[in-house]
Amino acid sequence: MNIKLFQKLINELIEEGVQVHKLTLLQISYSLNLYKKLYRSMGVQ
Repeated sequence: MNIKLFQKLINELIEEGVQVHKLTLLQISYSLNLYKKLYRSMGVQ
C-alpha cells in the first residue's frame, strides 16, 4: 500500500475519533447537568 495513502487514512480515522470523542463529552456534560437539575428539583442537595 502507498505510504502517503496509508497516512491519509490514519489521519482521517484519528480526526473521526476526535469528533466522536467531543460529541461524547458533550453528551456526558449535558447528562450531568440534567441530573443536577433533577436532584435540585427533588430537594436533594
